[in-house]
Amino acid sequence: MRSRFSAFVLRDAEYIIKTTHPSNPEQPTAAGLESFFAEYKVKNLKVHEHSTSHDGEKGKVKFTYTQKMIRGGSSAKYTESSDFKRDKDDGGRWKYLSGIVS
Repeated sequence: MRSRFSAFVLRDAEYIIKTTHPSNPEQPTAAGLESFFAEYKVKNLKVHEHSTSHDGEKGKVKFTYTQKMIRGGSSAKYTESSDFKRDKDDGGRWKYLSGIVS
């Protein structure tokens, strides 16, 4: 999860796409991420809690971050609860499955 946040900070669309679970219904695209990167910066990650399922195949992370508009300068804090799942087709690596932002 922290590596994905770093990828947003570093504007690494390829890494974000690569670490999204294939069963995520909203697969990110390079064009969509580049559009996001052109408008926003993210910073100030704070992880509040995390857990793993008993079988070790799913995980949850709750965190807060700041998103700032590049033009105009306004910023807002968001809290997200994200679900991660191991990808058996990619060596069991953790990948982003879904999230709810509040």
